[in-house]
Amino acid sequence: MKLDHADVLELLFQRYPFLWVDEVTDCEAGKYAVSKKYMDPDFPMFKGYSPDCAAVPGTILIEAMSQTAGVATALYYKEKRIKAPIRLFAGIENARFYKRVPAGVTITVKSVLRDPEARFIYADCEVLAMGERVASAVVSFVFAKPLD
Repeated sequence: MKLDHADVLELLFQRYPFLWVDEVTDCEAGKYAVSKKYMDPDFPMFKGYSPDCAAVPGTILIEAMSQTAGVATALYYKEKRIKAPIRLFAGIENARFYKRVPAGVTITVKSVLRDPEARFIYADCEVLAMGERVASAVVSFVFAKPLD
């Protein structure tokens, strides 16, 4: 299943400038999602993070992994017609960064869920750019009630 930007906005609570999923090119609810994000060289983070050699921070790659996993989870709950609480980032395991990701490229993020109904949801993730694997990690998140 493919999801456009409007579909992604229905599934995730993040918004610009902290939304790291432009579209979902493949997804199976509760199982996996594959997303794409164009790393626009005019994005303000590049002026402050690495102005001499604009590179995507590893923390942003981790967040893109988590958001991609969030799409697969949110879609699962939507299809089951269950109103899921907010997903909060819970952890990172085995994070590895293999290559620098320059500004101006499109990243592809693959997230495979282990169990979409667990209290802590784990996803095995990787990021590809320029035809190569550039990062990988296991990300986890937990459902929580919104703050009043």
